Amino acid sequence: MAAATYSELFNHVVIDRIISTVRSPNHRLSQIYGLQPGGSAVSDIGGEVFGWDIFDRTRKMSSGRLRNSGPATRKPNLVGTKTATVYRQYEQIPIEGDRIFRKRKLGGPIGALDVRGQEYITKQIGYQHEKFMNTREALTAFCFQGGFDLLLDGDDIMPVPVGSGDYNVDFGLPASNQGAVPHGGKDTFAGNWQDAVNCDPIGEFITLNKVAVKGSRYPIQLCWLDAEGAQYLLKSEAVNTHTGTANVITNEGQHITWESNNPERQLSNVLTFHLRGYPMIQFIVYDDEVLLDDGTAVPFIPPGKGLFTPAPSSEWIEWRNGSELVQERLQGPIREAYGMTMWLEPNRHPVSLSLVALDNGLPTPYVPQAWFWADLYTPA
Repeated sequence: MAAATYSELFNHVVIDRIISTVRSPNHRLSQIYGLQPGGSAVSDIGGEVFGWDIFDRTRKMSSGRLRNSGPATRKPNLVGTKTATVYRQYEQIPIEGDRIFRKRKLGGPIGALDVRGQEYITKQIGYQHEKFMNTREALTAFCFQGGFDLLLDGDDIMPVPVGSGDYNVDFGLPASNQGAVPHGGKDTFAGNWQDAVNCDPIGEFITLNKVAVKGSRYPIQLCWLDAEGAQYLLKSEAVNTHTGTANVITNEGQHITWESNNPERQLSNVLTFHLRGYPMIQFIVYDDEVLLDDGTAVPFIPPGKGLFTPAPSSEWIEWRNGSELVQERLQGPIREAYGMTMWLEPNRHPVSLSLVALDNGLPTPYVPQAWFWADLYTPA
């Protein structure tokens, strides 16, 4: 054992805070569409398998009839049914009694005891909750991309992009709503936004809205894209031509609107803007990603892609919570837990705790034809 220096033995170490090298994620996809726990588009359905009936509205007109003639006879509107199985997240973090008993508080000065480790446990709860929310965000992103694969690793299951897993989960996004988005024998998107001279994003947006209204009657109001796609959009000569004599590309280029829950006025790591020449769409630059167990980074909006959706509404997409029975402690009551739940489970011999987290749920798109997963540019 190497001898300690005088400074190492006698200098007092001052610790006064906890540092994270990664800023807290926004989980903006889930939040904006109301799919986070307690969100505006969350339903507690319960169980493992759930379904919903489809009773479409119509564009058809009623029949006119001459006087002294009977009513026209028509068939009832068709009724369909779809079913889905919830995705189940289930993890525990063992916390040994020796790890937390009479230890220094996280971020607290040496000598300040956290006798039962409450500070440590609270931080672990936040860590576990963030992991589960990262999975929800990934499932939401995969849903908008049309589906995902399930990768099996022993008893563990991991959602991964299509083509990299063992089983496929398809959310029913029509082929006509993907890629170039064909319409009237032509492609809506040419995938050439990196060509500032020849691309026409505003013309594509107008055509896309026409396709959306004809397909589902939901107009397009949100566009998610990565930073590179945003740069190509703002550099497009067609976009600049539509700015008018003020030569201002975005409506919000002269001021910043802060969120009400952001008193320190820190810029979000998610940027938004509207185009002056086409203010109907809010553009959201989303470069966040999720890490798989093998360290692979999966972006929520991959390079070259753009997600176009209507305004958030539970009419066309919801998060549906499943449920299962849980018993949080020995001889304790059994309850039905909906969606995401966490609890501390005490153990004996030796004394320890298990931080258990469970989540049953799935994003549920009722109208898959309401959004588009388009090719904006060709990634390098």
